[in-house]
Amino acid sequence: MTRITRIGEWIKKFSYSLLLCFFAIKTLSQRCKDAKKCHHRLFLSWLSWSSLLFYLCASVVKICASQPYLDVEAQDVHFNGTTLSLGGDTLIQHSLGTLKAKKFVFIPSEDAQKKLLTHLVLEDEVEFTAKDGSVFSCALADLDQNTLSGQFRGSSEQPYVTFKGFWQMQREAQSLPLELTCREVRITLQTDPETEEMTLKEIQADREVTIHYGALYQITSDQATFLGRNSKHIPSTFFEDGVFTFTRATLTNGSGDTVSSRRLTIDADQQILHFDHPQGLTAIAAGNQLTFHARTLDWDRHHNTLALNDEAQIEFKTGEKLNASKKIELIFKEVDGKRHVSEMTAEGLIHGSIPTEDPAQSISLQCEGTARLNIGLRVLVLEGSPEHPVIVKNSLGILQAGKMVIKFDFENNKPVPQTVSLEGNVRLRNHSAVDPSHPGPLDQYALADRVELDLRHQQAGFYADPGKRILFFDRINNVKVSAPEMTAYVHPETQKETIKAKGDVRFSFLDHELDMISQSFDNKSH
Repeated sequence: MTRITRIGEWIKKFSYSLLLCFFAIKTLSQRCKDAKKCHHRLFLSWLSWSSLLFYLCASVVKICASQPYLDVEAQDVHFNGTTLSLGGDTLIQHSLGTLKAKKFVFIPSEDAQKKLLTHLVLEDEVEFTAKDGSVFSCALADLDQNTLSGQFRGSSEQPYVTFKGFWQMQREAQSLPLELTCREVRITLQTDPETEEMTLKEIQADREVTIHYGALYQITSDQATFLGRNSKHIPSTFFEDGVFTFTRATLTNGSGDTVSSRRLTIDADQQILHFDHPQGLTAIAAGNQLTFHARTLDWDRHHNTLALNDEAQIEFKTGEKLNASKKIELIFKEVDGKRHVSEMTAEGLIHGSIPTEDPAQSISLQCEGTARLNIGLRVLVLEGSPEHPVIVKNSLGILQAGKMVIKFDFENNKPVPQTVSLEGNVRLRNHSAVDPSHPGPLDQYALADRVELDLRHQQAGFYADPGKRILFFDRINNVKVSAPEMTAYVHPETQKETIKAKGDVRFSFLDHELDMISQSFDNKSH
């Protein structure tokens, strides 16, 4: 094994002496006229030209030694006057790390003052080991100092470029094994203006890109770019504070999540994943999951939140659907090592649907405002406004209010509403038909400030603010009730609807009360 950088100076000095010998030997060889001395002449000629060739090789070696960032070991050295080839088990120490290959080819160029080896070609079993221990492996590589760029690519025998290293996650005080495979990798280098040391600026992986972030998740994409945020980053810290961008990417993980998107960006330090036009599914509880799509998705792993932005839509495995024009956010928590959705919020124009065993009684929701779901408390809160109230519909009727609170429970892993509280300009319209699958016209109307519905016991309580009254009208039975408080329920024995009013009760409407009924429901109910 010959270490070029250690013997380069010695060879250079020794070659000066040989160069002097070259001229002396050449002179002697010209004076050998006697045929008996021809063999001496041939020997001297061979020796003189060998001395010159040795000097040229020494000069090339000196070029290598002049590079402040290279330290070279090689078994075979060949110089053809233009390029320098190193063969055997060759190793080069660079400021970025260590390069190994079966063959190295240096292509030199000249500037005004000194020779520089600006282009390096590596062939066969190429391996680049960075200072942090991460390794690039491939069949072919090119490094060009002039353009501050490099390229790693495969061959028919070794088609993929592989990278193995670590992803340092400072916020979580841990590092994950990072493995990358692709068809081609291009790197961009830069020179630190203070230390003049070569550092890594950008990595771009192309074609059939697959990257594993330990057991955390796997990403496949057409192209991936890794850009260091700090211009002075070197490989040992590159993955601590960089931004990774993937095009046409699909992310999967061990929790059962799958997300496909046109573009995926990962902030390595903040642990935020940003998806453009995502669609996919996520596990939300044991045996349950939801599918979704939106214009963008922000997944904050550190805070365990998933935010779908702009025209967001989710659908639960059990059939419930929710759309929001602005945003849907899911908040996860870990329970016994398993992830569950603990809370959900929605903003904008919101539409939702809740299927039931009887399709005729399936519920639809509409709200322009906010919706908040707390799984632990089993509460759904919908808030609208006087201009845009919350609207809940099914085949039996319509509810409208400024705010609605639905308390539910789970039966066979499906949410089942138990009670509904409404407040703020509450309006109810019910069908009078007994068979919900063939409802008749809207025949019952009610106005109140607050309403409490107990769906378990088929009971409703109507309440008015102080100084105001409840208005109830049954068109079929021509029943009119004006009172401060009223209860409607289904009698458990007769299964007939019963109404009880309390306080100052009237069974007729005043003119302004008739106007309120007419304006609220846009009909001639009087």
